[in-house]
Amino acid sequence: MKNNGKRLSAWSHARHDIVEWDVPNWSVALDYWQEHTACDLPSIHALEIGSRRGGLSLWLALCGAHVLCTDIDGPSEIAAEKHFEYGVSRQVEYADLDALDIPYAEAFDVVLFKSVLGGIGRGNRKDRQCRAVAEMYRALKPGGELWFAENLVAHHARPQRGGLHPAQPGRRPGPGSTLAPWISDYFGKISSN
Repeated sequence: MKNNGKRLSAWSHARHDIVEWDVPNWSVALDYWQEHTACDLPSIHALEIGSRRGGLSLWLALCGAHVLCTDIDGPSEIAAEKHFEYGVSRQVEYADLDALDIPYAEAFDVVLFKSVLGGIGRGNRKDRQCRAVAEMYRALKPGGELWFAENLVAHHARPQRGGLHPAQPGRRPGPGSTLAPWISDYFGKISSN
């Protein structure tokens, strides 16, 4: 039986530190990922992309995971202070990391991010978004999971063969979503909420 730690509601005082903005909407992704993962969170090694203030790293560390908290110019000092304040500093490492050039292969059980692809693809650079997802896929261990929240849709993808299959019939990234057509090249199963 998988152990996915406490629900976000157990840390209601931490919600703002984890999600940072539009907390009621974005925090839904955390519960969704926790409910749908095949991972045992206290035993995973995760990579957070685009961390800045380390919110998702904080959440995973509170669930017992070990996390590499990254941003293109390194996470801010606020991230380390926040992790220290919550007593999870020993579970979190920090690094400068460019999502277009991830120096890891088959190293992580989970790669996760929130509101990152828009910045990577700024100026209609879908090629950069594709490259970032390819790098994330390469960084995942076989059977690893990509968790992301973008464009007001929380996604959870697991590499599998067989095309794009939503967890619930008819639930896919919304009309006009640029994620589904090319992300399924790497992740055959995408479920969204």
